Order: sequence, then structure tokens, then C-alpha cells
Amino acid sequence: MSVVLENDHVTLVMDPARGGEITQFARPGEANGLAHYAWTSPSPPDQNISYGSTELDWLAGYRGGWQGLFPNAGAECLIDGVPVAFHGEGSVARARVVEQTADRKSVV
Repeated sequence: MSVVLENDHVTLVMDPARGGEITQFARPGEANGLAHYAWTSPSPPDQNISYGSTELDWLAGYRGGWQGLFPNAGAECLIDGVPVAFHGEGSVARARVVEQTADRKSVV
């Protein structure tokens, strides 16, 4: 389920299932300012499917939009001796709304 922030000037839509990826940024009623597509292929990986590398797995789920890349951007690497996947787990970990008011939503 998408998270929507909207006022008289802008609409922002975020996908919490994919790290809080922003899938739409536009003026209300106008075309999306971000490239984002509902591609059905390749199939995004899940806990039972992998394409053999964290980069291929990430790219298989990529549909455009604006991602938060944390703790790294780019190739998989080691951070303090811990393996970190392509573009970091923050770009694919489920986000959740922790606070919501009439004019803001806090997501972690």
C-alpha cells in the first residue's frame, strides 16, 4: 500500500515495500515528474528467488522512481567487516509509517 502526501501544490507517492522508494512526484493532476514504470519482467526477487548477485536482484526489482540508498550507493561492499548488498539494504527494506498527522507522515 502506497503512502501519499498531497497538498495544493504537490503530490508525492512512496512505496514502503521497497525502502520508501518515491514513485511519484508531481503537481496534482499532472504527469509524474519521475520515470516510474509497472514493468512485469524480470520478476522481482523475493525470499525464494535470487538472480545470483545482489546487483541483479536489485535491478530486477527496479522500476524507476527515487530510491534512498543506505548505507552505500553502488557496488556491494564490506562496512566494518559486514557484507552490504548493492545500493544497501535501506533501498529495499520495508519502511513503515510511525507517525501521521494531517500535514506530515514520519517513515522509518
